[in-house]
Amino acid sequence: MITKERIESRAALRQLKQPLFDTGHILTGAATIRVNFFQAPQGQPIVAAGALKTEADTNLTQAGQLGRPQEFDLYGFALELIIVGNVAETTDTDLGMIYDTGAFEFYFGQQRPWLQVPADQVPNGTGIEGAVACANDGAAVNYLWAHNGEGASDAMYNFTIGKKPIPVGSLENFSARLDWPGGAITITGAAAIRARCFMKGVLYAAL
Repeated sequence: MITKERIESRAALRQLKQPLFDTGHILTGAATIRVNFFQAPQGQPIVAAGALKTEADTNLTQAGQLGRPQEFDLYGFALELIIVGNVAETTDTDLGMIYDTGAFEFYFGQQRPWLQVPADQVPNGTGIEGAVACANDGAAVNYLWAHNGEGASDAMYNFTIGKKPIPVGSLENFSARLDWPGGAITITGAAAIRARCFMKGVLYAAL
């Protein structure tokens, strides 16, 4: 609920049409049961013993919450899968497995899920589209980038209630994740697949 006190506090904040985003890796040859989002901020490993996250991976600077006095109006979610390595090496089996057997969840706090939907219900939004020519056994072959849903900036899973956004307060804990509740998955075609989650909305930041 957007209270009178919250409206008054926002009077001293600048409104920015900016999503919150975070990135995780699904590694090839490794059994993956879950990818967590918004738990490791900039400067923390993207996976165990992996490279440290930069501004290209996440725009959170602390784990699982906004710093004071930032606030956020949440309108919806987008989920992007980004192939690491040669596009030609990624099979539709890998991508289909991720989407078809995965579940997307969003949490306030740590225990109760406030959203649970199949992963393929959360669209990609904007991202790389089109074909690329790759050498495959000596022959040039065009490969398409996979894209879940329409590639448009307003494509998202709508999380509003009566067209009103869900407010996320300063220091309020939140997280999202991709789960495979039927059992761990193992991708084989790509070097890795980056899974990037977007919370789309309006950020309120200090002037």
